[in-house]
Amino acid sequence: MMTEKFTELLSLDVHSDTDPINSEKSVSRMTLCQVLLTGLEDVVHFDKKFSRYE
Repeated sequence: MMTEKFTELLSLDVHSDTDPINSEKSVSRMTLCQVLLTGLEDVVHFDKKFSRYE
């Protein structure tokens, strides 16, 4: 994971020899969604219906 300035926040070794079950990481989907949408409140809209495109 990187910041917006491309400095490393987190690095996971996906090719390690450890058991993948024991090394699994969990993430709260709601928290992740809130973090990703921060600052986009005026751009992203939910519960909208697409009607046409010109």
